[in-house]
Amino acid sequence: MDPLLIAIIVMVLLSGCVVLLSLHVLKEGHVMVIERLGGFYKIIEKPGSYFLFPMFDRAIEVVDIRQQTKRIEIKDEGNQFVESIDLLYTFQVVDPKLFVYASVNSVKTFENMVKDTWIKHRVLESDQIDELAEIASNLGIHLMEISIQ
Repeated sequence: MDPLLIAIIVMVLLSGCVVLLSLHVLKEGHVMVIERLGGFYKIIEKPGSYFLFPMFDRAIEVVDIRQQTKRIEIKDEGNQFVESIDLLYTFQVVDPKLFVYASVNSVKTFENMVKDTWIKHRVLESDQIDELAEIASNLGIHLMEISIQ
């Protein structure tokens, strides 16, 4: 086979791979945080297909901005027995940029703060809930409800 033909086939295959890896589909209820050359560039909010320029643009994270409910299981090994509590919380991401850049995993960070607050106070009163809501807002999250199950 001719080396020029092989080179052309390889270039076409590589170009096809680059194009396929640069196409991103954004679903309803999600936003995509884009970096260009390593810094924040924009947030894409409309659902659809998007082409990001290879080596310039990068989709950092696709964030679900719909209302979500999550469960936290807290196991506290006290003095004599193991206490297990289930907490349900409802939240919505209101600032996708802050949500992505505030922590490597903002939801996990918030859940750890909830666990620490529960272990420290053993109750979730309005003061603790207000404190957790403030922590959540610093992570780009709006805490709608939190309850003990």
